[in-house]
Formats: sequence, structure tokens, C-alpha cells
Amino acid sequence: MTGIPTAKLITGLAGAFLAAVGVAVILSWGYALLQLFAAGKEAGSEVGGGLLFIAINAAYVSAVMASLAIALLALPHVIVSQRLQHTSRKYYVLSGIVIGLVVIVIAGIWQRRLPAPPFHMGSDQYFFALSAMAAGAISALTFWNIARPVRLRH
Repeated sequence: MTGIPTAKLITGLAGAFLAAVGVAVILSWGYALLQLFAAGKEAGSEVGGGLLFIAINAAYVSAVMASLAIALLALPHVIVSQRLQHTSRKYYVLSGIVIGLVVIVIAGIWQRRLPAPPFHMGSDQYFFALSAMAAGAISALTFWNIARPVRLRH
């Protein structure tokens, strides 16, 4: 059985990490701008500073979550997928969506361990779920494009 060479595996995981952080920052900017325009506010001089603040926070939070997701979920997933000979692009993208959803659910459960108001799904929660799934899909596609897991033969 041939697997992914170690150098390609590490490079692919690093690319997936950078993709997840980049997607989170871009989507957070977009969501912030949508919220701003939905509130009927005009973009003033303080918007640039606000977007920078959002980008820094989105990068930090997504970097922490992406590193944990890659170490605890993605790497074991890659190893198991190789052994089961599931290496198609579609499989990786769908797996990335599921991993993104699992990460955001775990983050929500972790957040609920503190006393908080009852849980509800508002626009922010839908955004976090959809952005986590998008980041997972794009990260998995980035990994697949870099590492190109070899289709194993029987």
C-alpha cells in the first residue's frame, strides 16, 4: 500500500490550515459588511479599523480552531481514508464539510459549558455554521490538490 509521502502530507496540511484561516477572514469581512449595510449605516472612516479588528479576531479564532481540527480530525481522517482507499476529490470535499460542521458543533458545546442564555439559532450562528463548512470544504480541497492522495489498487 502506498500512502502520501510525508513532505506532501505536511505541505498539504499547511495549505489546508492557511486556506481555513483565509476563508474565515474573508467570510467574516463579508458578513460584517452585510450586517453594516443591513443596519442602514454608511461606511465611514471607522469602518477600516473595524474591518481590521474583525480580520485579526477571525484569523486568531480560525487559526486556533483550524490547528485543532487538523491535528485531531483531519490528520486521522487522511490516514483512515488512505487505508480505506477513499481518495477522490469529492470524498475529501464532503469530508471537509462534515469536519467543519463537527468543529463548529464542538465549539458551540464548549461555549455552552459556561452559564449562558438558552441556545438559539440566529443569523450569527447560521453564519458560523456555514462558514465552518465552507472553510472545511476549501481546506480539504486545498489539501487534496497539494497532496493528491494516490488511488490505491487492490
